[in-house]
Amino acid sequence: MWIAAWIWACGVSEPPAPAPVEAAAASVYTTGMWRDRVLTVEAGLEEALARSSSSSAAELCRAVYQGSFEPELEPLVRSHIGWTEATTLEYGFGQVEAALLADRRDEARAAAAELVRALQQRAEALDEARAVLTP
Repeated sequence: MWIAAWIWACGVSEPPAPAPVEAAAASVYTTGMWRDRVLTVEAGLEEALARSSSSSAAELCRAVYQGSFEPELEPLVRSHIGWTEATTLEYGFGQVEAALLADRRDEARAAAAELVRALQQRAEALDEARAVLTP
């Protein structure tokens, strides 16, 4: 009992949560990095398409968008290629997610394939420009 009182008196508490990690890796260009990011997106979309539950598949598609596209690829496409291109890619993710949610797997596969092709083209342009995120 006296240990609990001593801890309370000393003001010992849990350590603070770590700060969220920023997308710092994208501030320095490495050869083929945007092509590699698209491979990550493609793998995530393939995993989403393989899920049996339509809601789980749509959730994974949303997670791929939020984790692999939105933090790095989207701002670079917007700044280096154009806002209409970035918006078109965002719309492509929405089409895949909507088709998955409606359990229209063939439509989702076609939309995902089209999205990946478009992402590959934009990634090639970003790699040629050696594009990086600026702080």
